[in-house]
Amino acid sequence: AQAESLAGEAHQHAVKTAGPRHPNTMAPALQLALIRAHQGDAHAEAAALETVAVERSIFPPGHIEISRGLTTLGRILILRGRSSQAIPLLREAHGIARKVFPKPNWRPAESQLFLGAAVAMTGKSVEARVMLEE
Repeated sequence: AQAESLAGEAHQHAVKTAGPRHPNTMAPALQLALIRAHQGDAHAEAAALETVAVERSIFPPGHIEISRGLTTLGRILILRGRSSQAIPLLREAHGIARKVFPKPNWRPAESQLFLGAAVAMTGKSVEARVMLEE
């Protein structure tokens, strides 16, 4: 509850100072959606979907912030038991992150971690193991 309160405050501040479609508003919006998803909020997925749509409209294709949004949306889908729907989003997120950071970096590792988790949850343990061990 405290995390949600702080994230909500950060998001409200970003909206107030920069506006709802500003790049600086996207990260707080995603963080708030993820926290709410962990709490079981049924509206968290819609909030993340909306944020990803805004990201796709304000950032150029292949921007790392789109990867960030897709990763968060994928995580929310995993939490909702919809891993198979998360996989294509997480594959896209990982592809973007690998292009932006071709050398070892935490961004591609993060998206690959959740991609591996989603793949594992669909029963493809061999494929998931390779991703998760890497």
